Amino acid sequence: MLTLTGSYGLESKSDIRKRYIQAIDNSSVAEVLLSELATPATPMLLGYKGATEALVAKHAWNPYTKLSYLQRSRRTLNEAIRRDPNNPEIRFLRYSIQYYVPSWLGYSGNLKEDKSQILLHISEASPEVKEVIAGFLRQSGKLSPSELALLLK
Repeated sequence: MLTLTGSYGLESKSDIRKRYIQAIDNSSVAEVLLSELATPATPMLLGYKGATEALVAKHAWNPYTKLSYLQRSRRTLNEAIRRDPNNPEIRFLRYSIQYYVPSWLGYSGNLKEDKSQILLHISEASPEVKEVIAGFLRQSGKLSPSELALLLK
C-alpha cells in the first residue's frame, strides 16, 4: 500500500492521479483513497483529499452525508489553495468539482478565478497534468477564443 504521509516521488503522484480518476466512478476506490489521504503532507495531497471528499459526496445516497462531504471538500480545497495559490493542478481540482456541482448549491463562486489561475500557471504543470487540464477545459466550452489560444500555446 502506498504511504501518503512521507516524501513523494513522481510515481506516487501519478498513482494518486490514476486512483482519483478511478474514484470518480467507484465509491470503494474513493473511500480507500480518502482514508489514505487522511493526513496529507503537502498542499497537492490536501487538494486531492478535498477533491476525493467531493467524490465521496457524489457516491453517497444520504442527502445529509452528501452535503456534509461537500462542505468538507470546500474547506479542504480552499485550504490547499491558500497554501499553494499558484498550483494549477490544485486549482483544476477545485474548478472541476465546482463545474459539476449544481449551481443552486452555491458552490461555483471560484470558477472564473480558478480558470484564470490555471491558464496563468499551466506552463508549470507536468505534461501529464497539462494534457488532462487542457482536455477538460476545451471540452467544457467555458473558454473564450483568446483563452483557448493561450491554452494551446
